[in-house]
Amino acid sequence: MTRNVLRLAIPNIISNFTVPLIGLVDTAFMGHMESEVYLVAVALGSAVFTFLFWGLGFLRMGTTGLTAQMYGAGLKTDSVVILMRGLVISMGLGILLIIIQYPVSETGFNLMAGSEAVKEIGKEYFAIRIWASPAVLGMYVVNGWFLGIQNAKIPLFLTVFCNVLNIVFNCVFLFGFEMKSDGIAYGTVIAQYLTFFAGLWFFRQKLKTGFTLPKTGLIFESGALRKYLSLNGDIFVRSICIIFTLNFLTGMSGNFGDRMIAVNSILLQLNYLMSFGVGGFANAAESLVGLLRGSKNREGYEQAKIRLFVFSMAFAACFSLAYAFAGEIFVRMMTDIEEVVLITREFIPWIAVLPVLAVAGFIWEGIYLGATATRALRNTILITTLFVFIPTWYFSRDLGNHSLWLAFAAFMIARSLLLTAFAKKSLSGMWS
Repeated sequence: MTRNVLRLAIPNIISNFTVPLIGLVDTAFMGHMESEVYLVAVALGSAVFTFLFWGLGFLRMGTTGLTAQMYGAGLKTDSVVILMRGLVISMGLGILLIIIQYPVSETGFNLMAGSEAVKEIGKEYFAIRIWASPAVLGMYVVNGWFLGIQNAKIPLFLTVFCNVLNIVFNCVFLFGFEMKSDGIAYGTVIAQYLTFFAGLWFFRQKLKTGFTLPKTGLIFESGALRKYLSLNGDIFVRSICIIFTLNFLTGMSGNFGDRMIAVNSILLQLNYLMSFGVGGFANAAESLVGLLRGSKNREGYEQAKIRLFVFSMAFAACFSLAYAFAGEIFVRMMTDIEEVVLITREFIPWIAVLPVLAVAGFIWEGIYLGATATRALRNTILITTLFVFIPTWYFSRDLGNHSLWLAFAAFMIARSLLLTAFAKKSLSGMWS
């Protein structure tokens, strides 16, 4: 069981480490421009995309849990049905985002604080990157499916492939064509489409190993489709709540000036790096718990759960130590604007304590998703957002920017505690 956990977790950790590299690389390129305006503009544009794409992250999460259960039960064709159903929905949503891009952009940037100059550059960045929507959402489904069939290596390859391409194309557009934030956006779009096509090629190769394409009617079978949409609806609500907290933090930063937006955007990138790293164990939990549920292996589940918590807590502690003792080094890797670096020193302690506060919540979420206990997951996140995060910020507003980080830390603690408290009742039906 230890080998199984690590076989899934290690590629997921490496893969997840590279996921925020698109944001980190874009931020780093803009952080070394002649003005902080480009850094802030890309930070705001990225925040809008975070809201959109993370909100649709159910396309991966729902696919992983359901696929793993079908794969564990030996139903390979049914697992392909889940993939095809997810691809149809992801393509439709991606095209819809392109069609409604103007009202989405206007609404998103109007909700953000920042100067008009910053917002105009951010909107230009958004108008280019939005064209990658079908590829981004399609990759959610493809990666989720491969994780469901217990293959973490292909998602790792695809993620690294995308980030390498992103860096290469950013350099080409910024230094070869002397573009700025628009070049960053074009580089990201091209990298994401090439990665999606590579993912489809890997799936085609899997069709030669016992997986078969289903009849079209199975993809749109009404009962299964309703169950799929209901499950993903719960995950969507969960994702929106988490994204709300992150974007609230970025948006409210503008009340303290454009420079504070830059500070918090850099700190959030460090938090994302931690989240995606520790999230590698959560992804492993989704895959493994789904497989064990499908094969009715309750003893294996208990063994896996213990190992997931032990390994992830040790990993989170490493992040806390790294940020506590070398936080400023990470900050300087993303910007050489001295005023921004100096301000971040005051807030690095928040980033240092967050890993140990959040780790239990990550693992429980992975377990809940693998067991497809999505309703309990949805309700827990709603409680922590509405009755912990918002009130904590409201009653601590006099603390300035610290109030935002206090509210975020309280959100993480409450999520971990509530998911732990509700686990016995919420997961009791997974073996019936």
